[in-house]
Amino acid sequence: SVTRSYAALQRTRELDLALGQLAAELRDAETGQRGFLLTGKPVYLEPYHHAIGNLPAVRDRLWAQAAGRPALGELMAKLDPLVDALAA
Repeated sequence: SVTRSYAALQRTRELDLALGQLAAELRDAETGQRGFLLTGKPVYLEPYHHAIGNLPAVRDRLWAQAAGRPALGELMAKLDPLVDALAA
């Protein structure tokens, strides 16, 4: 039905947004870390710390999207320890 199709489209869009945010946070963390390593200036760690602090919320959004999607749940199970290690 149209309602189910619309709901599926919305879920896909939310997943796409959450994955985009995950990629952006990881990119910001990597860029900040690289800036610090190249210059030794702590100011470059600000985006790193900000991005790392956002990762648990992004992970939670992705887990919410994993409901009813076994393949995504498997990927999230692999992502969890990585986020935990970064956020620690």
